[in-house]
Amino acid sequence: MACSGIESKPLTFKEFLEKVSSPTPALPTDEGTNEEPPVQLRAVRIDPYDESVPLRPNEIAPFITAEAMDYMHKQGCPLSYIPSIVYVLRNKILSDDALQKCKIDRPKGLPDKINYDRYHVTKIQELFASALREFSVSWLAEDTQPPRPLECSGLSVSVHSDRGKRRSMEDRHFICLNTDALLGKKCLDDNVGALCCVFDGHGGFNAAEYTYHQLFDRLLTHSEIDTNTHKAMRESFLSIDQSFQELSELERWKCGSTALVVYMRGTDKMHVGWAGDSQAFLFRREDIVKIMTPHKPEDESEKARIEKAGGVVVYLGAWRVNGVLSVARAIGDIQQKPSITAEPDINTIDLNGEEDYLVMACDGLWDAIDPDKIPTLIDEHFKNGGLQEATAEFLVKKALKHGSMDNITIIVLFFPTYKPPKKQLSQPNKEMSLADYFNK
Repeated sequence: MACSGIESKPLTFKEFLEKVSSPTPALPTDEGTNEEPPVQLRAVRIDPYDESVPLRPNEIAPFITAEAMDYMHKQGCPLSYIPSIVYVLRNKILSDDALQKCKIDRPKGLPDKINYDRYHVTKIQELFASALREFSVSWLAEDTQPPRPLECSGLSVSVHSDRGKRRSMEDRHFICLNTDALLGKKCLDDNVGALCCVFDGHGGFNAAEYTYHQLFDRLLTHSEIDTNTHKAMRESFLSIDQSFQELSELERWKCGSTALVVYMRGTDKMHVGWAGDSQAFLFRREDIVKIMTPHKPEDESEKARIEKAGGVVVYLGAWRVNGVLSVARAIGDIQQKPSITAEPDINTIDLNGEEDYLVMACDGLWDAIDPDKIPTLIDEHFKNGGLQEATAEFLVKKALKHGSMDNITIIVLFFPTYKPPKKQLSQPNKEMSLADYFNK
């Protein structure tokens, strides 16, 4: 599982500090539960990258950011604290002399003309774990002041992932409801940036993992992120695709990943970029706003593009590009270029203040449950006394019950104007008298 939102009720900030200041805090598993590790904590995540795959210098800062946010979310840190704490931790690690000890020795026999500057993943994770414990102990003892909690534009989020019936988990996701604090920028409370992403990997987790670690940074640091968001999204998608292709050639990877990105600045507009068949739907009072058309091989425009690029679309249990992939666009898939492109479609939605929530998910949800069923299911969840932060988990369970066989990742982004239905009281059994019911 990747960078998470709130999957269970968060702790107070003090409770969080007490939890992570322990020498061996519990590590979250891919199923979203916490279990005591069998050995001493040596890294933040269980399976972030194969240890043989090193980080390049420009990948270190976003890698630390994504891993730190993921870990803090899973450990129950209050959402409003996370971006600013991650910013402090990242800067400490990047300025620490110990970072140089994470460098990998230059391979013997490598030609001098080839620049080789690589860093160990697990050693960098160990630096983060150490820095977080150091700061937590200091903040608990009140030796130093922790970063203050920051406004998140009134947005709240629920997220959950499940491996489903698959043997491995290839989905990843990223959530930050205050991108300015994450980058160390000051911003007015009513104009905060927010970013949510879903990545659905295929053929292995590496493409989804790499995109999760790096795409948010390319996008948020783009010089035109708020002046020409469409351009920033397009260039970020294509840049990540190019970087991952270079890595795929070195590591002989064949995998790929869809990408679904939602970016907001304030509450006036929502920008959505996507490559692949993960989808987002906006629910506004009684209306469902169709934001996008998924990139599927059977779509006539996609089929024409694929054939023009020299590929074919054939039916082998499902419509597939070159008889292999059931998705028409993705990041990675180096062996299927140029039939498979990372060129995103981008749409901007004007928000009118009547929005209830946005549901982002991979096809593991949408192949099992129609979008028009979502409002009824969410109402059912709240009427049965469900918590807002458990909404995504409720939808995941419904998708599994309806026969989903795939990995499932769901993000539900609630707008500040949403008012969930009240919990319904249990109805008396019609075969019982009212007196017996209330006295039972």
